[in-house]
Amino acid sequence: MENESIKFALVLLLIDFLSLAAVIFIPEFGDFIYGMVGSEIYFFQWGILLLLGGLLVYLALKQKVFGWLKIFLLFAGASPAGLVFFVLLHNCISALAGLEDPVSFILAVVVCPVLFIVGATGSFYQLFIRKNGQSI
Repeated sequence: MENESIKFALVLLLIDFLSLAAVIFIPEFGDFIYGMVGSEIYFFQWGILLLLGGLLVYLALKQKVFGWLKIFLLFAGASPAGLVFFVLLHNCISALAGLEDPVSFILAVVVCPVLFIVGATGSFYQLFIRKNGQSI
C-alpha cells in the first residue's frame, strides 16, 4: 500500500514525458495542442516534468524502497532534472560564450532520455508486473 504514491507519481511522470515527446516529435500533434491551449503549455509541461521527477526522487528516498526499484526510481526521477539542467546549460553556453558545447548537448539529448526510459521501464516492471519477488 505504501507504494501507491510512487505508482501514481510514476504514471503521471510517464504521461507528461510521453505527451512532451509527442509535442516535440509529432508536428501535427504539437500544432493541435498549441492551437487548443497555446504554446505556453510547452513550458508548463517542462515544469511539471521537473516537479514530478523531484517528487519521485523524494518518495524513493523517503519511503522504504530498496534494491533495483530504488535505483530505477532514482534514474526515472533524476533524469528529467538533468535534462532540463543540461538543456539550459547548453543554451547559456551557446548564447553567452558563442561556443557550441557538445558535452551538455549529448547529455541532454541522449543520456538523460535514455536514463529516463531505463528508469521508468524498470520501475514500471518492478511496481506493476512483479509482486513479492514473483513474476506474474
